Amino acid sequence: ALRSVGQSTIDPLETACGTALRLAMWEHHGIQPVARDMFGADVRQIRHVGSYNCRRIAGTDRMSTHSTGEAIDIIGFDLTDGTRIRLLKDWDDDGPKAQFLREVRDTSCDWFGTTLGPQYNAAHADHFHLQNRGWGTCR
Repeated sequence: ALRSVGQSTIDPLETACGTALRLAMWEHHGIQPVARDMFGADVRQIRHVGSYNCRRIAGTDRMSTHSTGEAIDIIGFDLTDGTRIRLLKDWDDDGPKAQFLREVRDTSCDWFGTTLGPQYNAAHADHFHLQNRGWGTCR
């Protein structure tokens, strides 16, 4: 099980190798630089609600990319200074936490084929859905 990526810990999860690699690249080149620039702190932990989950896309007969571990759902971040940032609580705010979430969402698009978040639809109000495959959707 994956337990860390770069400098950050992550609750243990089963995922595809490609997802782990993309997550590590995003952590190093996107998440950490944004956290340092905005808060002067590093991300200590990336919070998620899973990767591998053999299920269909809600409301369809198509299998989700979670069914092959080619996606992960990120709900937030904990910084080394104790700051907790969560999509559900902080996305709609006007402060630095909301700005951080928007910037790390944008950097995730450099590493994942599809990024879906709160601006995509209500089903993604509390997380970033990051998947390996896709055509550059970044919402």
